[in-house]
Amino acid sequence: MPLDEPLRLHITGCPNACAQYQIAHIGLMGTTVKIDGQPVDAYDVWIGGQLGGEARFNHVVARRIPAAECAKRLEQLLLGFTRRRRSGESFNQWCQRVGDSELVNLLTGDDGHPLDVEDVPMPKVPETDGPVDS
Repeated sequence: MPLDEPLRLHITGCPNACAQYQIAHIGLMGTTVKIDGQPVDAYDVWIGGQLGGEARFNHVVARRIPAAECAKRLEQLLLGFTRRRRSGESFNQWCQRVGDSELVNLLTGDDGHPLDVEDVPMPKVPETDGPVDS
């Protein structure tokens, strides 16, 4: 999704926060969730980190989003930002203005995918350690 400003997205599953998700505009911290009794990879979504003179850590706004849904959910969030932001408003400023309840709604709403598109197919994983034919 094209944005007209840099946006830091840090993703980690490391309990030591190796990817420094706390300072990202959007941070994803790996976790698990049970779906139909089975553990599934998931992410907690953290919003609002910033570096520089007004540095601050982000904070969690949604927990246990299944990993398979994260791309769609983040796209919904970013579409909300691009459609509703004020002129010159940064991502973090927009997040503060709309508030956590609206961010949660964008991340977890059951309105379906805003672009109504099929999932992107997963690339095939090679079955050997040799070179992959293209």
